[in-house]
Amino acid sequence: MQLRDKITSLGVDQRWPAMNFGESKGRGFDHVVILPTEPMRLWLSDHAANLKPQSRAKFYVALTRGRHSVAIAMDWGTSPLPTGFSLYERAS
Repeated sequence: MQLRDKITSLGVDQRWPAMNFGESKGRGFDHVVILPTEPMRLWLSDHAANLKPQSRAKFYVALTRGRHSVAIAMDWGTSPLPTGFSLYERAS
């Protein structure tokens, strides 16, 4: 399942089902890919960055939907990965 902020979010792969963060509340999926908003991406790269309470709540809901795995689709650049994260690189 792809979880996004809203229907107009960029990066959704049309071949797979997608759902808004809020719509996913109370549901569980085996595997989840999160398409974070820009404020979420900034906060992941720098926890000192401000993430408004509503965005933080939506992100929490998205992070807790996966039964087996949760992935966050973003370019980490040179930012260190948060503790407990590992980088997945698709094989060519």
